[in-house]
Amino acid sequence: MPSSSPPLVAGWFLFSGRLVPGATRLLLIRHAQTDWNHQGLIQGQLDPPLNETGMAEARAVARAVRYWAETMGQPIRVIFSSDLQRAYQTAQIVQGEVGAPLHLHQGLREHRLGDWQGHSAQELQTTDAEAWQRWIDSGGQSRPPGGETILEVQSRMVATVEEIARSFVGSNVLVVSHGASLKALLCWVLGLNLALRTHFFLANASLTSVLWHTEKAPVLEFLNGLARAER
Repeated sequence: MPSSSPPLVAGWFLFSGRLVPGATRLLLIRHAQTDWNHQGLIQGQLDPPLNETGMAEARAVARAVRYWAETMGQPIRVIFSSDLQRAYQTAQIVQGEVGAPLHLHQGLREHRLGDWQGHSAQELQTTDAEAWQRWIDSGGQSRPPGGETILEVQSRMVATVEEIARSFVGSNVLVVSHGASLKALLCWVLGLNLALRTHFFLANASLTSVLWHTEKAPVLEFLNGLARAER
């Protein structure tokens, strides 16, 4: 059941929310916090769950989205989520507030970082120094051992999101995914070189809005909005 407590909403949720003809609004949420986020470990496509802080973050963004949807008369039509549990748990909590159907899509998964998953950057600088340095020198565009390149991540994210957007033109759609994958997508939206994805930040449980047009380039409405979590 939706929460009856007053929503805790940051000002960025109060934009007008009007949809122009031929567009889909994609409300992009990065999953909430896990213990591995807190510990600085590379998650990739491994599957740690949300921690207690993450559950609170997810409840906060869920209440804020519901408040925005109700206040602006902009219902959420559908939710799509990565099938990794940190994203899926975040999406389920949002679904509990907004009531939209929820679908899982593997195309929304995090960057697969192969042998580096489960390790910290500090550790890899010692244990896999040569490959790690290639990764740094290439702006993260080389292939991690056993992983995928960031260009491959971008290609699948754009294809997945475009499929979703074209299926729900004229609607507000929530997409719950992961930091590196969302940043790769946003580089495409903004026409940025992928090496520049390190020049902006997406917090856990942050929300970013993109208007995805059928006949012209997508438009970024806002980036990395945060709702205040209750403890």
